[in-house]
Amino acid sequence: MKIRITKASKPTYWYADKIGEVFDVVEHPSMSEKYRTDEWDEYGGRGLVNKCDCEVINEIKTEANEMKSLKEIVEQLVSCGYTCEAGPLENNVDFRTLAKIAGVEMKATIHAGETIIPAQKSPRQIRDEIIEKAKCDLIKLKIIARDDYAKHVKFFINKEKRTVAALLVSRVSRRVFERGIAKCDPTDCFNVHIGKAIALRRALGLEIPDEYLNAPQPTEVRVGDVVSGGREQGYYSEKRRFTLSSYDAFSNSYPYEEDKSDWIYATDIGRIIDDSREGDSKCLG
Repeated sequence: MKIRITKASKPTYWYADKIGEVFDVVEHPSMSEKYRTDEWDEYGGRGLVNKCDCEVINEIKTEANEMKSLKEIVEQLVSCGYTCEAGPLENNVDFRTLAKIAGVEMKATIHAGETIIPAQKSPRQIRDEIIEKAKCDLIKLKIIARDDYAKHVKFFINKEKRTVAALLVSRVSRRVFERGIAKCDPTDCFNVHIGKAIALRRALGLEIPDEYLNAPQPTEVRVGDVVSGGREQGYYSEKRRFTLSSYDAFSNSYPYEEDKSDWIYATDIGRIIDDSREGDSKCLG
């Protein structure tokens, strides 16, 4: 949401000399009469604006920015269980073909009067979506933490103990206000993004989404994963850890970071220990 400053109720407000300027804002989580900006006031806190001192700018949506891609249209039809009215489309292109062009998975060809059955998401797809949600959630949570209380977020990650700690620290005094801890179950796959979201929500006293606590476990190995060996004994035993750096399809093996001259065959891989793959994110904030 965007606002334009129209006045300053008090000359001491940080925006008193910014009349007419436009800012991106969000609703304040605890003070309904104020907006919160990304600007910092003179006290090192998040800049707040009284709603009576500004006007909301209504952004005009044009036909161009309302236009959806073919994939978005097909996904929307699939998700709502749309019933085809016209049957096969022009030039005998049925809905299944249209979905294939759009990159949307369908179970069967759809004809007139038949209802589209949404394709079930795989555990891998569900986990990927939860991880991306956690990454984007972190961006929003950090904004909440750095409000007028001027709290800075610090994370401490211990991958050996599979824990993440989030500290809310004063930007001025460096005093720790609150802390939250997330600990991964020994039998689960560790993911630092989900761990950070859980720990920071606990530090902020916010509810933790159930999907963070019960995300499906990964079953398909990817480059960047940390895996265990799959053998009971020997070099590729269950006790060893391998960070997969690339994949060689010819030999069906993965070179790994711990020994760049060696590789582990896919058949020797045991459990996925960590699928954080830090730096791999679709969330732009």
